[in-house]
Amino acid sequence: MATIPERVHVLPQVLDRLLPQIDKLYIYLNGHATVPDCVTRDKVRYVWSKDNGDVGAAGKFYFLDKIKRGYYFSLDDDFLYPEDYVYRMIMALKKYRDQLPVCVHGSIFGCPLEWYFERLFVLGSTAHSVTDRFVQLLGTGTSAFHTDALPLSFKDFYPEVMCDAMFSIKAREYGLPIVSIARPAGWLINIADNSHSSDFQDYWTSMVLDDEGRTKLIQKYQWDYDSYKNIPTGFMQMIHPNVTEAFLQKYSFDIEFLKASNQDVIPYSWQIKNSRLFFLRKYQHLRRERLIESGGMLTRREEVLVDDGSSINQLLSKIRLLRKQF
Repeated sequence: MATIPERVHVLPQVLDRLLPQIDKLYIYLNGHATVPDCVTRDKVRYVWSKDNGDVGAAGKFYFLDKIKRGYYFSLDDDFLYPEDYVYRMIMALKKYRDQLPVCVHGSIFGCPLEWYFERLFVLGSTAHSVTDRFVQLLGTGTSAFHTDALPLSFKDFYPEVMCDAMFSIKAREYGLPIVSIARPAGWLINIADNSHSSDFQDYWTSMVLDDEGRTKLIQKYQWDYDSYKNIPTGFMQMIHPNVTEAFLQKYSFDIEFLKASNQDVIPYSWQIKNSRLFFLRKYQHLRRERLIESGGMLTRREEVLVDDGSSINQLLSKIRLLRKQF
């Protein structure tokens, strides 16, 4: 886990939920003037930026090279994790033979991708999911993996701090799918939404206004369904060959994806034509680019993430108009 001073008031609550579930908790203290009392508890080991420098969100992976073997959970300091979080995540990993990363927050890129935030759908960290879902981009605040499956290192995440993107790309390079696990709504609680701190808003404002190279990084890979589908299907054939549909349903696998791939069709949720979110993000990106080209100054994410409720057809019309204007 990496933590910042703005969340020191909620950090004890976060640790209270996690410590009974884990063997050790490694915390990187970014920017703290003093060491919080709560990180001096048993099971907690910390590193202080005063001694080692501020490494941002990459701090949650600072300890990777010190872990010889086992389950590694990357965590955020703004979630209240449920009491069965570690158990259910490990059970999910075991369902896939400990050979891929799992997460709660996950999403699928839209293609052709012009902006990092162009997604077909997003399974948010607090959202409900009836089944497991194959995703392409995970949220590293809600992810877990076995070190035997994915040999990651701190240098994969620093000095260029793009944790979600880099983790997901590493999984892709190793030919591993990512699974967002089935869970009820509200299983995780995002404390940032309930605090008076503005750090969460400031982080996303900076990301939306300048993605710091994430778009160019992601564009190096093909994310369309046809280019990606063999990764999950090949993986499932390897670990669960010749299983029945009843088996997939019983254990909450991503049956939509697997059935569609067997029938050589695109799963509904992977079809661009069905994703209002994709066209909305495409429109927001083009509008953002045109404003910048016209000399406009953007300082708030609300100026970029404009949504007037337009339908997919209306968004397509707006996109075509923006492309003609410039």
